Amino acid sequence: MKELEDENPKVRKSAAIYLHLVGRGSKGDERKEVTAALKRHLHDTDKLVRYSAAEALVDIDTTSSKQVLPILIEKLNDKTVNPITAALSLRYFGPEAKDAVPIIIDLMNKEGISWFWATALR
Repeated sequence: MKELEDENPKVRKSAAIYLHLVGRGSKGDERKEVTAALKRHLHDTDKLVRYSAAEALVDIDTTSSKQVLPILIEKLNDKTVNPITAALSLRYFGPEAKDAVPIIIDLMNKEGISWFWATALR
């Protein structure tokens, strides 16, 4: 948790990825603590930290969709990163993620159709 507050964004990103693993295996107060820490970083100044926190929360806290969806869609639109993990995370939101469908279809047209993209659209 301490590393999630580090001044170095690479350390914060790694901490968010690690907390994803911790959060998936935790219960009760520990899970609440991990979830709260990740939610604080949905507004991190570094986009990679935001993306990692959002993707982690998809697995850990199903009630955070309103906070997470805009960040996952932001990642889909970010030309500097690979959007596959965001697309895969969006598949859990069903109709709530309808705003992402045109973006994913556009990416499929540009990148070519693969099972990753098809899975995101189910």
